[in-house]
Amino acid sequence: MIVEGLLNFFLAPLYLLLDAIDFSLAWFTIPPYIFNGLNNLFGLIGYIFPVNQLLPILTLSISLTFATLAVTFVRSLLSLIPIFGSHS
Repeated sequence: MIVEGLLNFFLAPLYLLLDAIDFSLAWFTIPPYIFNGLNNLFGLIGYIFPVNQLLPILTLSISLTFATLAVTFVRSLLSLIPIFGSHS
């Protein structure tokens, strides 16, 4: 209760400042045609870099990264055990 009272006392000016600021975003609108441009952009990227042909390469790369992380993790755990600690 004491800490809550102190926090309320010290944060009261901040609350007053935030209440005074108008956070209305009524002036911010997104034009409806922007989504057509984004759709065209992603379509072009998909045409240049076909995902179906690159997916096996991406899968292999991610698998090798995770395997390296797993081996590193296991080796660091084994180094904590005194019997296996001499391996480097």
